[in-house]
Amino acid sequence: MTQQNAQQANGNQVGLKVVLEQMERGVVVGVQAKGCDPVLTVLGGTPLEQALDRVPELLAAARERWAQIPKMPEYQRPPEPKPAAKAPPAQAPTPNAPAKPEQPEVVQNRLM
Repeated sequence: MTQQNAQQANGNQVGLKVVLEQMERGVVVGVQAKGCDPVLTVLGGTPLEQALDRVPELLAAARERWAQIPKMPEYQRPPEPKPAAKAPPAQAPTPNAPAKPEQPEVVQNRLM
C-alpha cells in the first residue's frame, strides 16, 4: 500500500468531494478523492434527508475501496486487426478450355 493509499484509508484525504443529487428514482451519492476514481451509489426511493444520514457509511465504503484499488487500470486499446488477404485474381480461360455456353435470353409475354 502506498503512503497516499494509507493516508486515504486513515481518512486524511485532501480534495475529498461528496455530491448528492435528488432524482425521481432516489438520490445519487458520489464520493471522490484526489487521485482516486469516484464511487457512485444510487439510493433508490430514498429521500434526500435520509441520504444525508448515510453519507458517513458511504464514505467509509469508498475509503475501503480506495485502500484496495484507488484507480481502475487504464483501458488498453487492442491492436488494429491486420488487413484481410486479397483474393487471388480471377483466372482467364485457357485457349483449349471449352467456352461456357451462353444462357438463352428469357422473354416473358404479357397479356394486356
